[in-house]
Amino acid sequence: MPEADVNRSNRSLFSRSGARVRRALARSVLFDYLETFYNRQRLHNSLSYRSPQGFLDLDFQTHPLALH
Repeated sequence: MPEADVNRSNRSLFSRSGARVRRALARSVLFDYLETFYNRQRLHNSLSYRSPQGFLDLDFQTHPLALH
């Protein structure tokens, strides 16, 4: 019976390890989505309820970059 206990503990360890990997992957995928799509599309309160790109477009229209 001691072998059964060792096998059970190995399975639970593997299962927890697999969950850690899945959790890390899920966090990575969520971070990528938030940083590359969502935050660029959503309307930001600090930018007068514009998307970051919309804010930059408006800013460059009103204040063109002067190259010397």
